[in-house]
Amino acid sequence: MARLLIFLTIISISLYSKERIYSIQLTASDNTQALKRVYENLPKKIKDKSIIYVTNSGKQTVRYLLSKSATPLKKVADNLKIDGLKGDFWVVNTDPTKAKEAFLKKYKLFSANGMTKEANDVAALLKSSFGSLKLPSLKESSKKPQLAKLDTTNGNAYIKERKIDAKPFKKPTDKGGDKIVESAAKKSETAPIESQKIELENIDELLKAYKSESELSKITKSESAGFLDIYTREELEKMQAHTLMDILKLMTIPFVTRNSNNVTSFTKPTFSFMPPYAIRLYINDHDVTSTSFGSAMVLWGDMPIDHIDHIEIYKSASSVEFGNEAGTVIIKLYTKLPEREEGGKVRASVDQRGSYYTSAYYAHTTKSGLSYIFSANGTGIKTKEYENRGYELKSDLNELSLYLNIQKDGLRVEGASYKKEKGNFLGRGRAYTPLDGEIENFHNYIHIEKKFQNNLKISYSYDHLDFEEKGIDKSGIFAGAAGFVEDYEFYIHDIIHSFTAEKLFKHYNGELLVGAFYKKKKMIADGKFDAFATDFENTLNLYSLYLEDRFSINPTTTLIASFKGDYYSYDKEISSRKEHILRVGAIKNIGDFQLKAFYTKTYYALPFLALYGPDKAPYIADHTLKFPEPTLTSLGIRYKNSRHTIDSRVSLITVKNKVVPKPDGTLFNKDKGWYHQYEIKYEFKIDENNLFKADAYMGENSADIVMSPKYGGHIQLFNTIDRFEIYNQIGYRSNYEAYGVDVKPTFDYSASLKYFVSKDFSVGIKGENIFGTGYKQSYPGLDYAMPIFDRKYWLNLEYLF
Repeated sequence: MARLLIFLTIISISLYSKERIYSIQLTASDNTQALKRVYENLPKKIKDKSIIYVTNSGKQTVRYLLSKSATPLKKVADNLKIDGLKGDFWVVNTDPTKAKEAFLKKYKLFSANGMTKEANDVAALLKSSFGSLKLPSLKESSKKPQLAKLDTTNGNAYIKERKIDAKPFKKPTDKGGDKIVESAAKKSETAPIESQKIELENIDELLKAYKSESELSKITKSESAGFLDIYTREELEKMQAHTLMDILKLMTIPFVTRNSNNVTSFTKPTFSFMPPYAIRLYINDHDVTSTSFGSAMVLWGDMPIDHIDHIEIYKSASSVEFGNEAGTVIIKLYTKLPEREEGGKVRASVDQRGSYYTSAYYAHTTKSGLSYIFSANGTGIKTKEYENRGYELKSDLNELSLYLNIQKDGLRVEGASYKKEKGNFLGRGRAYTPLDGEIENFHNYIHIEKKFQNNLKISYSYDHLDFEEKGIDKSGIFAGAAGFVEDYEFYIHDIIHSFTAEKLFKHYNGELLVGAFYKKKKMIADGKFDAFATDFENTLNLYSLYLEDRFSINPTTTLIASFKGDYYSYDKEISSRKEHILRVGAIKNIGDFQLKAFYTKTYYALPFLALYGPDKAPYIADHTLKFPEPTLTSLGIRYKNSRHTIDSRVSLITVKNKVVPKPDGTLFNKDKGWYHQYEIKYEFKIDENNLFKADAYMGENSADIVMSPKYGGHIQLFNTIDRFEIYNQIGYRSNYEAYGVDVKPTFDYSASLKYFVSKDFSVGIKGENIFGTGYKQSYPGLDYAMPIFDRKYWLNLEYLF
């Protein structure tokens, strides 16, 4: 059924538009002069068929027109038919009217300058792209040849004399300052277009720089937000990643594990538990965190990611720059943009156990400037069967998701629907002997955002989340005041309304961000626990004001200061409270080195289920609990040159009012504790097609206990050889002893191989935890450790259209 839904959806959307004019977007910039210099320095044979094109949103781009016969989403080497040209750039849908007018003027101007060959080439391109056109003859057009340069602006082409700036040009990104691309061109100030020479080793060098600088991750990343790990689009594709979990398992601190009831959770080295509300998950600018649990991973940890362009993970962060609720680890998923994705992809995978994964997305930009991307996914995962004391442990997963993003003129409407059913693994019983059990989640959201040209942004979002957990265990399931029960059923409904407004003020030495948001968060809960029943609800009104200033003392030194004030007002029982976040930091660049230092005083907002439950079932809530208040001091040093990157980080963390569970499930505040964490990362860019990455980490705590691996690390190798894409990954976690179980060191080896039958069709194989020696977790009351991830072998098919 899921495959049929995806197929019909793609077919119906594909019929929407028939006329498309494709071009290759070589680069983009908000700086008109910088982009003109990029255009002027293009190799002549590329420049002659290129224009400076202004999108409907005002973005300045350089675009090379494709003939109508060219198939979209192929590599530039095939589309341009230029010997020795390598690399792939974005194929985008271009307004036919604007493109035709620009190239008609280009044809006339070449003709007027007596440039017969160039004029004939453009004429052939025009006829190929736009069909039958009546073009003025070269004889009619060449009355007054003139010595001049070609310039194109706002989709119009004209010739004029102008001086050429031979200095290095800057291509600024939206965040993080200017990226400088050196131009080796040395020209006379008024030389004719025929004599312009680019003194580069080959065409690749300039165009590879454009491709690298135009990656979406270069636009969205924010160095001032904390320590940043990025998983690029190219890496995700070589990994053949299906879900977010494929990326979460690569995280260092914190690292992923799972609870006994099969819910994704995190912990830090040596700790057995990390509060889930310390981690926040965003899809673009939308926070999908649950009101009741304070975590998004209950549902979204297994989400499909074929429609995701790249993933950014910020550590030692605060929520101020992202304009939302408090968290020290921020995971941001950025979806693919329709202007970069004209067309779509269909993907299907099966494994040795009969699991299936199907996904498809389609993106399009209409002639009116409206763009959209739609994706659909259907997944059924079958896992290895385990038993405990003769009882079957079920972890199978079924999910269905839909996503839609529509944009025009700075207005974005984004929505998603995600449903997941999952076996409850060991369950919640005292002896882990489940007779039956499952967890079912359903989340719908819509996010509406408008960006204005004066850097004002306003947004509204609506979330509706349903959670249902069922379990039957004769050994007894703890349910708070209901005691130990055999039959456990609990339902939660979250409804969230969010309003946000923020404005970015640019001053001489930096930027000032000022914003505010209001959230209305409602929880409705009911449950049955044998003969005991509960039914309750509560509402939170959250008001927030925040500001952040990024001040550049000089071109190599930036200071960051931010403040956020929050006011919590509950409808019932829980007292109103005021909280705040304070953060200061500095970034210093010294040659190939970058130094970062941050001091953050923040807090974690406790979720509803920790604070409110009048019947104290199934959780023993305590409305007098104080919010935990962590203080983070973080230092980092990065060395980066053209091929090598070494990144070392140290974070010293103290937590006041830490929330700790008692054996009976009651939560209480612990006065204070500290934690230290250390990370080092290395990246070696072998060449444009091959990349090596490695990391190592460790942690220690004030109690000097080791309840989870103290040390760990990963090695990744990405390769492209001819038509093959190859990926290898090794993960390591050290031994530890917890709950009377000695867990030996574990090694997780995964690998994938993809072969491109054609530019649009590929066949791949992928192995996960190939040797069955992957990560394990111990649980209280269980006398052996259980695997966290299954061993799987996938066959994968992908088709671009």
